[in-house]
Amino acid sequence: MNPKTSLLLILFVMLTVQQTKASDGERKGFIFGFGLGSGILSIDNDIDGRGFFATGKESKIPFVSNSKIGYAPSNRLLIYWSGKASWFGMTNAKDEKTFVTAGTGALTASYFLKPKSPSLFFSAGLGYSNWTMPFEVDEEPWYGFGLFAGAGYEFVEHLYIEGGISWGNPSNESNGVSSKSNNLLMFITVNFLSY
Repeated sequence: MNPKTSLLLILFVMLTVQQTKASDGERKGFIFGFGLGSGILSIDNDIDGRGFFATGKESKIPFVSNSKIGYAPSNRLLIYWSGKASWFGMTNAKDEKTFVTAGTGALTASYFLKPKSPSLFFSAGLGYSNWTMPFEVDEEPWYGFGLFAGAGYEFVEHLYIEGGISWGNPSNESNGVSSKSNNLLMFITVNFLSY
């Protein structure tokens, strides 16, 4: 799916969910959210043998997506599955450019200081991390432990900004090549949350 089609699909889902929501201003209940932004990604790759990427440290300014789906048992507490992904280009060990995504998927909880907007909130999550090269046929995804912590501010119902830090250590071993990475992402996104 090309990026334009993906963006149109996301906008369609957001508008559809917005139109079908209860419009009662209560966060309690089913939640769905999506956000876009940017950040700074610090990458530390360690490759043994002939790897796709060279060993070393690198920094990137990626495009960041921020998604969530779950349930709010109250107007202050949200429990959901969260996905934070950074999207960027890299030069591989053969000096060829390729597209990479690095991110975390985590069971996350957010706590809002007020039951209605405007409100500050804090979030934390624990789960897995990944490193994928979606357009490279022979490259397997890397997986590892991941975590996230952040805070945000809901200005009006359904619209908020969120900033945070996510960390992961995905690794992979295939064809006698051991690969691992430590990824630290500091990001900020503008988000929509349906409730």
